[in-house]
Amino acid sequence: EEEAAKKKAEEEAAAKAKAEEEAKKKEEEEAKAKAEAEAKKKAEEEAAAAKAKEEEEARKKAEEEAKQKEEEAAKKKAEEEAKRKEEEEAKARTQEWARRRAEGEAMVREAALKASGVAPSGAPEGTQNAPRKDEETAATTHDAGGGEGAAKADPASQPETSEASAPAEEPVKPRRFVGRKRAEQDGKAEGGGSGSLVRTAARSQPRVVHTIPDDILNNEALNEEIAANLPANYNFEVHKTVWRLREAKCKTVALQLPEGLQMFACPLADILGRFAEVEVVVLGDVTYGACCVDDLTGRALGADFLVHYGHSCLVPVDSCTLPVLYIFVAIAFDTAHLEASVKHAFPATHRLLLVSTVQFVDSLHKVRQSLEGHFAGIVVPQSRPLSKGEVLGCTAPQVHAANIDAVLYIGDGRFHLEAIMIANPSLAFFRYDPYSKLLSSEAYAYDQMYFNRKAAIAEAADAASFCVVLGTLGRQGNPHILQRMLHLIRNAGRRSLTVLMSELSPGRLALLAGVDAFVQVACPRLSIDWGHAFHKPVLNPYELEVALNQTPWRHVYPMDYYAKEAGPWANLPNNPPKAPLSKAPAPAPSPQPLAASPPPTPHR
Repeated sequence: EEEAAKKKAEEEAAAKAKAEEEAKKKEEEEAKAKAEAEAKKKAEEEAAAAKAKEEEEARKKAEEEAKQKEEEAAKKKAEEEAKRKEEEEAKARTQEWARRRAEGEAMVREAALKASGVAPSGAPEGTQNAPRKDEETAATTHDAGGGEGAAKADPASQPETSEASAPAEEPVKPRRFVGRKRAEQDGKAEGGGSGSLVRTAARSQPRVVHTIPDDILNNEALNEEIAANLPANYNFEVHKTVWRLREAKCKTVALQLPEGLQMFACPLADILGRFAEVEVVVLGDVTYGACCVDDLTGRALGADFLVHYGHSCLVPVDSCTLPVLYIFVAIAFDTAHLEASVKHAFPATHRLLLVSTVQFVDSLHKVRQSLEGHFAGIVVPQSRPLSKGEVLGCTAPQVHAANIDAVLYIGDGRFHLEAIMIANPSLAFFRYDPYSKLLSSEAYAYDQMYFNRKAAIAEAADAASFCVVLGTLGRQGNPHILQRMLHLIRNAGRRSLTVLMSELSPGRLALLAGVDAFVQVACPRLSIDWGHAFHKPVLNPYELEVALNQTPWRHVYPMDYYAKEAGPWANLPNNPPKAPLSKAPAPAPSPQPLAASPPPTPHR
């Protein structure tokens, strides 16, 4: 029984273990099936998500492509519209030029016929004399082809015949730039006068003013090249340049541009070379201003014509060695913003004085017309021979401070602005930058400048030897001023040495040993701005006159180096001394020559 019970218990235990094992196995199978189902479901979900993602990416890609196509189509349409607009504007400009040319010719022809006493129309046959070819002149205000083409298109600006002129048998000396004041002075000196602007001999035949021909103004290829390669707001006067080069029949032309315009040298060279049929040489030397007009280098390179860009007619063309054409390169900008800024910044009771560089003079006069009705007074000064409203870094007008509340300078940078600041230390100055459209208040360290220059003059007054440096950068150096400086030094009993140098630097002048002081006949601002950087005093001509007691120190430092009404230190070409030389002490007995510079060392 026990064995049977034991056997039965074992069988029951085995059956129970087997049942448990089967149950466990079943659970495992169910868990595995569940895991497989979950994995399958997850895989299906992932596949669905991937498919949805792919579909979304495909949809986005299709939308982007469609958007890109729309943008390209819109861009193409805008370019076509801009091109069409440019063509219409070019066509309109060409038509406007042609209309103005026709009106100008008609006005000048009628005025010339009236001046000669010939009826404009309906006169008997044979009473109208055809103008001679040698009496034709160019209609431009600043053309410089050796004196040709210097008449304006306005008939009122043409010389009139004076009733009180000299007898016909007396030759009349031709004069340039004779204005009303000079004519009135001449009339008073002669006991009266007719009040005419210029005294000239009577002409038997009328003068006809010619403008740019139609084949140049309406040249589609030329206008397309100008529109494609040059900015629309920069007036390089390409049509006039092509015409002048053709008229001059030149073969080689030299182009001179300041660094700010050098980027347009190659396009200008290509255009002029193609349409004027000339060989073009670009002068790459630095050009600081109109005083650097380099006709000498142009002639040395074989050029028979020079085009100078970016500056006014500072150096007279009749003193140049080859025909010169000055192109001001007038730059147009948003004058409406300037007007709004000025009206916002200054009260209407203010009296403003407006100045600028030559590039913005046209815009200055345009703004003046709109500001005159808003402010108590608008003044545009002039320092002849510069244009009205123009200032240079060495030449600026001096005005009465009691009549001006503020000075507004239109231009970028401070170099030219500082000239009128130095000439008018009691005024308030403001600068409007046409590029950044910022209106700023400007100040100048007058006390520091006066201290530096007085110290240099005082040190140079005791110098026993001077080195006079004549600038050879373009026409900066004036031989007439050089001769006067040497004469003053000799009369003062001092020794002198003359050196020719294109650009002055402290390192170069330091090599000249045995010199107590320097005098530079180049740029007067070099002494004012950088004189403190040299190891010896570096004076300009005015400061040498003060050091040698030829003129007293002026409380207002003169900025008249190219002005017509200036002292004998002025750097205007062919400017004669305006004051007699004072008697100086007798020269020291047997002055020793200046010590020579030591020979350069090997490392130099």
